[in-house]
Amino acid sequence: MNNDRRDIVPILNHKRESKRYLILIEIAKHQPAINQGEIADAIGVTPQAVSEYIKGLSNRGHVSKLGRGRYEITPRGVDWLIIQNEKLRELTNYVAEEVLTQVDIEATIAGGEIQAGEIVTLSMVGGFLHANVGSENGKTTSAKAIGNAKKGEVVGVIDFEGILDYEIGSVCIISIPSISLENKPTRLMAGMKDEGDYDLVAVSGVEALVAARVAGYSVDIYFGTPMAITEAAMRGLNVLLIVTDSAILNHIDRFREAKISYEVIELK
Repeated sequence: MNNDRRDIVPILNHKRESKRYLILIEIAKHQPAINQGEIADAIGVTPQAVSEYIKGLSNRGHVSKLGRGRYEITPRGVDWLIIQNEKLRELTNYVAEEVLTQVDIEATIAGGEIQAGEIVTLSMVGGFLHANVGSENGKTTSAKAIGNAKKGEVVGVIDFEGILDYEIGSVCIISIPSISLENKPTRLMAGMKDEGDYDLVAVSGVEALVAARVAGYSVDIYFGTPMAITEAAMRGLNVLLIVTDSAILNHIDRFREAKISYEVIELK
């Protein structure tokens, strides 16, 4: 494919070609019992227009008429559809691999009303990126909004400048024994850490969930996988994680890989 891709897929550039393409698809899907009115409703044109398009397709040898309201796509028409589909696939692959990869779009939450093209300041709040128009307390991380948004809505941003300044969170792990005939780990939580010291309370496993409930904790993450807890900490959140001793190593290994600070409180 060359650099100028405006003519790579004629059905995208020429209205008549695109309508012929859509009509052939409808005929191929419903042949032979499909009339012009049904085709018109499916592609959003008038029956008269469909009649003219079908005449052209018939002259090309792409469609054969079997009778009133009965049409069939010919082998030549099938070949033409295959060629157009290959061109479309080539174009979409190019867009996915060469175009979209060059545009780094980040989703943010609008802190106020934002217009497309405005320069916004980015900040990390509650683990999510927020965008506000203008400078904010001397922060220098900025980007350009690519859409309009009201306060609380999602707005995409591009053209980042500066480094987002925020501290990575940490994890406090409360390790409880797995269930067995000899112990009931839910009774071990009395007097434990105040959940108010943390942004999120997460549990991993049934024993951890019940233990958190017995301790009166409000659980935010019920399926606290190592990936989920790491993601939360990387976004600046401090997490209290309750997990069984049989599963704790998976979490610790992940935290070490991501260089997440953690402490372990082991209940026995």
